[in-house]
Amino acid sequence: MNRQLTLTFLDGVETAARLARPFQPRENKIEVILEEQGTPLVYPLYDLCCIKIQDKLPSDIPIPANQQPETIETINGETFHVQVVGQNEYPTGFYGMPLDIKSPYKGIFFTFHGVRKRSRNKFEAGASPASGTPTVKAVIDVNAMDPARIGAKP
Repeated sequence: MNRQLTLTFLDGVETAARLARPFQPRENKIEVILEEQGTPLVYPLYDLCCIKIQDKLPSDIPIPANQQPETIETINGETFHVQVVGQNEYPTGFYGMPLDIKSPYKGIFFTFHGVRKRSRNKFEAGASPASGTPTVKAVIDVNAMDPARIGAKP
């Protein structure tokens, strides 16, 4: 396995790693090889806030049609604008695909206990007046935001 990852722990510490074997969110653990050590390690998902995947997402993740984009805020303060996939597939969390095409990550696995807040977004597609290139402008629907901490599977 050569899939490159960034592990983000609950305290905000990040470390570069690669998968030692395929990641199975239902197992509640991830087996990785840390870049600086080169030895395999196992981390329980309850130690992690999120797993940022630099390669493409696994092909077995269900991608729903017409899923509304969301803003995810982690407990350590990071904010991501993502298309949520695998919402009800895993007992420990869910995948998100970043909406920013310049993101270094192709996917992020968020643990449920690592998410502080989730809010659905309304997006307006348009074109940049200067370049004419397509852009996406986020318009957050404040009334739809859930002020409660998201700590369990909906």
